Amino acid sequence: MTTPQNEEFTRIQGYLNAQGAKYSHSEIWERVILSRLEFIDSLKNVNETQSKWHPEENEWSISEIALHLLKSSRNIRNTVIRLSQNLETDIANVEPPRESTDLTINELITQFRSDSMEWSSSILSLPAEPPLEQTSAHSMFGELHARAWHMFQRLHDTDHMNQIKSVKESSDFPENNDN
Repeated sequence: MTTPQNEEFTRIQGYLNAQGAKYSHSEIWERVILSRLEFIDSLKNVNETQSKWHPEENEWSISEIALHLLKSSRNIRNTVIRLSQNLETDIANVEPPRESTDLTINELITQFRSDSMEWSSSILSLPAEPPLEQTSAHSMFGELHARAWHMFQRLHDTDHMNQIKSVKESSDFPENNDN
């Protein structure tokens, strides 16, 4: 049975694969880095109390969101590299589960900067025209080729940046008293 959600996932899969086929890794990198810089900016001016605060018991804190995205980013980068080299992939940890962290918000920002530089340097080693036949399945969006996975990183960063924005807009969000 086709549901509106399944139709949306199929539409996103088509978008990621089509845009990935259209643009080179270098062109995709520009879009990914812009959204990554926006994500890093969303973490700035967040203090430790705010970073650990939960809007509701079952909702993620800013630190949990950041840790999830950081771990996922590393796994997506590995998927992009392996698919670009026509190698098998293991996407088991592309969507890491919710996990608390003792990392400070500044430590998370530092790790995001490093991760972003690793993304940038990894692009230089990829073939200009990677094979698009080799795919790896995303849990919601289905089979994606290397550059579609690269495009997915931008979508993932943006989704979680919006999640952080939502946390910050919660009526009980702690005030920043660090000033």
